[in-house]
Amino acid sequence: MAQSQPWQWIPTHLTLEQFELFVLPHLHIGSRGPQPKLSLHAVFNYILKLLYSYRHIG
Repeated sequence: MAQSQPWQWIPTHLTLEQFELFVLPHLHIGSRGPQPKLSLHAVFNYILKLLYSYRHIG
């Protein structure tokens, strides 16, 4: 079995501080529609977990 390279590692969780520093400045926050029930931080972490699990399926 081949070892994965360190640069191929996908994070599956960012702390709130990491999210606010690296991701939040690049997001456009909408002003219309209902308020989301989940925070953007939680949604982003769910997306990371989904990408990680999709990578390991194939």
